[in-house]
Amino acid sequence: MLDSRTLLKNPELVTGRLIARGVDAAAVDRTVAALTRSRDALRRLEEARGQARIRARQRGSQLSRGVREDALSTEGPRSDPKSEPKSERERVSQLEQAHQQAEEDYLSLMLALPNLPAAGTPPGLEEAQNVVLREGGPPVPQAGSADRHWDTATALNWWDPGRAAKMSGAGFTVLRGDGARLLRALVSFGLDLHRPTYEELLLPHFVREEAMFGSGHLPKFGDGVYRMADGDLYAVPTGEVSLTAMHRDELFAEADLPRLSMLHTACFRKEAGSAGADARGMQRLHEYHQIELSRIVTPETSEEHFRALLADSERALQLLQLPYRVLDVCSGRLPFAAARACRLDVYALGLQRWLPVSTVALFTDFQARRSRIRTRTAAGNVFVHTLNASAVAASRLWAVLIENCREDDGTIRLPPCLHPYMGKERALIGAETGAQ
Repeated sequence: MLDSRTLLKNPELVTGRLIARGVDAAAVDRTVAALTRSRDALRRLEEARGQARIRARQRGSQLSRGVREDALSTEGPRSDPKSEPKSERERVSQLEQAHQQAEEDYLSLMLALPNLPAAGTPPGLEEAQNVVLREGGPPVPQAGSADRHWDTATALNWWDPGRAAKMSGAGFTVLRGDGARLLRALVSFGLDLHRPTYEELLLPHFVREEAMFGSGHLPKFGDGVYRMADGDLYAVPTGEVSLTAMHRDELFAEADLPRLSMLHTACFRKEAGSAGADARGMQRLHEYHQIELSRIVTPETSEEHFRALLADSERALQLLQLPYRVLDVCSGRLPFAAARACRLDVYALGLQRWLPVSTVALFTDFQARRSRIRTRTAAGNVFVHTLNASAVAASRLWAVLIENCREDDGTIRLPPCLHPYMGKERALIGAETGAQ
């Protein structure tokens, strides 16, 4: 959530930054107006409460000296000596309701505004305006093509989309044999790779509504997430939600930061509107696996941690020996809660296109304000900065490895970093003869 003080004191700055993200200036104006009404309603409420307390003390003082309550009225004796306190209570109650409504109106608008782009974010609203910072790994072949991963995986008996659809419908998958082992190998590889730096966690796959609001996934993405029909629980669309919610309402000692965590989770998204070739295979699933890296840091160190988090995410792709590129995401393509983001794409030889596999995001204090996560400093308590990266997108990397590592005889030659996890000494693995 944005800082309300900045919104009131410098609405032009906020409007300019959000226009760069494609936000309508009128949305900012409506939010400023709603915030002003909420502040005015609170001021009137506090004034009424203060006046009521003063008059209550005056009545108490007079009554303690034996003065009749009727004498407290400037208009002379009243027929009902209790009418003034009752009237005050009613007025305060009305003002409380007015303030509550004004605050709800303001929050509904404020929660719909994304984070402000950080300085240095490339301008632009379109995908083509993302800036390629560098490329890594083996070079992308200039000619030729490979089989798509779903064809190869089906031939190897690793992939069973028919049974997945029978159980769960489109957008889900059944992996078998070495296909299942390969996905597990990617998860284990990612966790082992980052274990020296990050604390491994195992967190719930279902979270309360306030957790979704805290990370910024609600209300913006309400149509794209799964919600339990009989309760206030949501299936996590990314481990970022759980990693943020874990520290909601906490106050860190400055010595306890940075807090570095990692999490493997199954993630659930509706992926509404996905269809066609871009939705085939493991590209866009309703349930997929990935490893999230999280950093909770002091504000003055967040830029340094952003660079370190990006390097950590690149390291996995380097060891997997995949062609990849790093994009500096332009302002109009930033994730909702992010002030700055870099995206990592890998080149899939079968699909013949770049496939996004990771977003490394700096959220500044946006999520911390929503989740009320702070740290003590010499200057007082301040909101922390949060960062997140989908370091190993196991499901998508599974697809790219099958396309890029396929041999002419139809088998898959995997990079050395995965050999220990496959339970085989040889890099060459092939079809299994399990039950059909």
